[in-house]
Amino acid sequence: MRTLIPGLFCFLLAGKLLLVPSSAQQLSFSHLGVNNGLSQGVNNCTYKDSRGFIWISSFDGLNRFDGLNCRIYRETGTDKISIKGTLFLNILEDRSGNLWIGSNKGLNCYDRRSDRFVNYQMPGRALVDQFFSPFYIDDQNKVWLQSRAHIILFDPAVKQFTLLYTFPQTGNLLVKSKPALPYQSLQEIYIVVNNTPVINIATVRKNLFTWQAPVNISHPDITRVNYFLPDGRGSFWLATNDGLFYFNRTSQYLQPVLNKNEKLGNTIVLDFDSSGRLWTGSQQQGLYLTDTASRKVLEQYYPDGRNPYGLSGQQVLYIHSDAQNYLWVAIWGKGIDYVNPDRFRFNHYLTRETASEKGIDNFIRSIVQVAPNEIWAATQSSGILVLNEKKEFITGIRQPLPATIEHLYKDSHANVWAATFNGLFVIDPLSRKVQRINNTTEKNNPPQNQFNFINQLQDGRMLASSNAGLFLISKKKNQYFFSRVKNCPANDVYLTSFQDSDGIIYISRAFKGFYTCRLQQDSLVAQHDYTYQASIKCFAETNDSLVWIGSTIGLMRYNKNQHRIQKIYTTSEGLSNQYIYAVLAHKEYLWMSTNAGLSRLNSHNNEVKNFSAADGLQSNEFNTYSFCKTTGQEMLFGGVNGLNAFYPDLVTPYKNKPQLQLATLQVNDSLYNPGINPGELESLGLQYKQNTISFQFTVLDYANAAASNCCTRSKAMIRIKYWHPTKP
Repeated sequence: MRTLIPGLFCFLLAGKLLLVPSSAQQLSFSHLGVNNGLSQGVNNCTYKDSRGFIWISSFDGLNRFDGLNCRIYRETGTDKISIKGTLFLNILEDRSGNLWIGSNKGLNCYDRRSDRFVNYQMPGRALVDQFFSPFYIDDQNKVWLQSRAHIILFDPAVKQFTLLYTFPQTGNLLVKSKPALPYQSLQEIYIVVNNTPVINIATVRKNLFTWQAPVNISHPDITRVNYFLPDGRGSFWLATNDGLFYFNRTSQYLQPVLNKNEKLGNTIVLDFDSSGRLWTGSQQQGLYLTDTASRKVLEQYYPDGRNPYGLSGQQVLYIHSDAQNYLWVAIWGKGIDYVNPDRFRFNHYLTRETASEKGIDNFIRSIVQVAPNEIWAATQSSGILVLNEKKEFITGIRQPLPATIEHLYKDSHANVWAATFNGLFVIDPLSRKVQRINNTTEKNNPPQNQFNFINQLQDGRMLASSNAGLFLISKKKNQYFFSRVKNCPANDVYLTSFQDSDGIIYISRAFKGFYTCRLQQDSLVAQHDYTYQASIKCFAETNDSLVWIGSTIGLMRYNKNQHRIQKIYTTSEGLSNQYIYAVLAHKEYLWMSTNAGLSRLNSHNNEVKNFSAADGLQSNEFNTYSFCKTTGQEMLFGGVNGLNAFYPDLVTPYKNKPQLQLATLQVNDSLYNPGINPGELESLGLQYKQNTISFQFTVLDYANAAASNCCTRSKAMIRIKYWHPTKP
């Protein structure tokens, strides 16, 4: 592993409009390193080509990444069509789809159609001086190069190098162009020589340079410019040894970008994405997202060993944002981290870090909205957590509550009930005074203390499920009274109960399915029994006479009018998991928490969308009774590592369409070589005996790679029968 020399490489800046980001968000990075295919963990450049492949340079080969695998190109002494060099610099693509890759052994051209490399070296130069880094391709398909202190033009049509300008200082150049978008006539170039805080500007006419007065960055602490970007309006963003700066060329105004009123330290690299957001990589502090209007940091991303989707390292070498707004970040020694900031991501609250800092448990067992700006979360070992509207921990409610709370419920009087294995409790939400409900009516037949669930019926009474029957709780003269529900077996374990809009009560029993009934005074009048070797976790009613039932065997669609289960949705219908903890309805969608993330079912067309921890979920595992829909239509789901909260209308479809590439082609079960790159085939002619074709294609989509659905491989076989006039 060799040290990267700052200032050695020149990179292309895509021309992009500067916009003010609306907000920052947590990002969930996927990681590509040597353990999953990358040739080396030190990478100085990434580039996404027009076919959708990601090209990654290194000191040990050039990598082509398709979302699952890396194809590595290295120099082979005996192979004349292999790439040349051991250090690969910048990468550009011309209008024909060919790639131009700079190296320490000349300029390499990847001919995409033939799937081979052609190497060009400048005549009259020693091999040690054949360092080339392309920085622009103009409207005549000519490649502009930086080579140490030289600006050189290469014409592919005649395979000729032309030396255009040599700086008197020896060293290396950082070069940017105007326009930044390729395939246009070059108008201006901006150059920093040897990382000094001076920007040299030249107007380009017919390959001749007219130099303007140098722009000096006058600041006592800035001794080195590691990277810079023109903003398209005559000003510059500067990554320096003393942090990130904005420099107005006209007024000579220099302003540092601050993160919590502090400078960013030694910054290395910059890039604008297609939404105009400015991303900054630092030497020791990870990745920054900057608001270009206020010139303040919106978010900092840095490594966290407890978060597998955080940045993998703190030293950022290179940043590239592609046309689909994927962010590709090279981390020293760690490889490439990548993410799409525009892709919806769930906000994660009560993380392990927060729990450790506050000394609380973040295993969430139940959630209830107590007030518009207050959420209560029941936990495994910390009683009840009181959260504000930002889902931040305010305080806890414990004694005389037991540490573990099974279920929380807010009744019509705004009191909060807590079902526990050590009794039933009611809590005043204002004073937060806890009262244990003791039985005063059944002294000879007291209810068990192991309560699983509590719900309010339409007549105002509370219905409590326990490990030894069902109980009604009513209030008279400020005193609560128990009564055992009659006509229900006392030896069953009762779980969730639910009363629909018609007054029908649904009773869940452990591993016995559920039954429907009506309640007359304190007696159940059974209607229908639906016996399954499954436990029912939840019920959700929609306006189409359907009740959706989450169970340990899938999602049940129950028709109230027909009194039957019409369908059970499982993984066969696309659900991520068939152990359904919770169901929340919103418009035509049903949101379900499971043991494998969240699933969203469109009840109109049965389309399913699954979300995993890579999308920002607290974990792939959620918990029974741990869900809530607020009065503001915000959904909350809790699990083993905190909770997620989101507005379902903000979960928009991912707009980027994946690109399809033909990977391999077989004819009569043998690899077929048509003489060109299979991915570039437009037509195929075969003989009549070649009647079996199989091919493998790749769908290039890098979204949610950690959840193993970032891209797919498929293989299809076509058997073709030809009729030949001379053959029977």
